[in-house]
Amino acid sequence: MKLEELNADDEFRLQKHRDQIAGHLEGSAVYHDLSPNMEVVKVILNNNWVDVTETWRLQSLGVALGDALHGVMGIQ
Repeated sequence: MKLEELNADDEFRLQKHRDQIAGHLEGSAVYHDLSPNMEVVKVILNNNWVDVTETWRLQSLGVALGDALHGVMGIQ
């Protein structure tokens, strides 16, 4: 599988998902600097902020998980 650089539209969409997650955690030490970490994913799941019917939020959770994996393991 060939990986390609993200284009401007992809970057914009990812940022919208990150903004959605950050909105839930505003003022929280967990996401104080918007750095990717597994604690963000844990907080989202523990607080039931995502329902199986909420496609946008599920996609945002996926972005947060991807950011966390990148931050913890360096996965691109």
